[in-house]
Amino acid sequence: MDGVEPHWNKIRTFVLDSAQQFKPVPPTPFSTDKNSQFYKEALEIYEMGIT
Repeated sequence: MDGVEPHWNKIRTFVLDSAQQFKPVPPTPFSTDKNSQFYKEALEIYEMGIT
């Protein structure tokens, strides 16, 4: 099939150089301590009623 864009042959492609280019932040470490960041985040979701 021909390209439907009139300037199809001029469109520049874009790709990542590698998967390491944009690394996500690591997840919050699991903890059942009520003062931990994980517990606070989990409690916030629980209180919102999202399952």
